[in-house]
Amino acid sequence: AQAITLIDEAIAIADALEGDVPELLAADANALQPLYDAIKAITDLLKTQILGMLDLELPDRAEGDND
Repeated sequence: AQAITLIDEAIAIADALEGDVPELLAADANALQPLYDAIKAITDLLKTQILGMLDLELPDRAEGDND
């Protein structure tokens, strides 16, 4: 349920953007920060809770991955 909510929020933020990405960034370097934050929340969830629910372990090479 949390994943669906986060995905819906990211889609709503993306849909609310007016203009294309290069134009938005040219006008305001932080224009896409809310979308970035929303997508990061999804990936953080995938990296933590879902791996735990599936009883999966991150490979050793992922331990130093900071993104």
